Amino acid sequence: MNQPIYRLRDIIIMSLLNQHSVYDLEKVTIDLMNILYRSDWKETEEDQSDDFLFKRISKLQDAMLNDLNISIPEKTNSELYTIIRKLQLLQVGLFGYSNNYDGKIEIKDCIEETKFIINNLNSSSRSCIIV
Repeated sequence: MNQPIYRLRDIIIMSLLNQHSVYDLEKVTIDLMNILYRSDWKETEEDQSDDFLFKRISKLQDAMLNDLNISIPEKTNSELYTIIRKLQLLQVGLFGYSNNYDGKIEIKDCIEETKFIINNLNSSSRSCIIV
């Protein structure tokens, strides 16, 4: 009798741990900046509100797009749609292609796309070292 309850508790804990936040997206965006610029991005702001973090993510993405001479897209009604659009433009600028997204965009999608760029940059640098 206790076994199913224990499993249900584990499932609930696992689902809570798999929640993604704007903070998680901001951290992976900073990881991307640190890889592209080979330095540690430092922010002194203590504000961790979602609005502030969205603005910081936008600022970081805009800096990357500017360095690639890519026009910054207009802001949309959805922060996440704007972020995913900028990630697609970064992919095109860095790799010549991008993943397509139709429909609902979630924070998880933005995190995964940022990690996709990081992984491709890491594999590209490894192949360059091998050659």
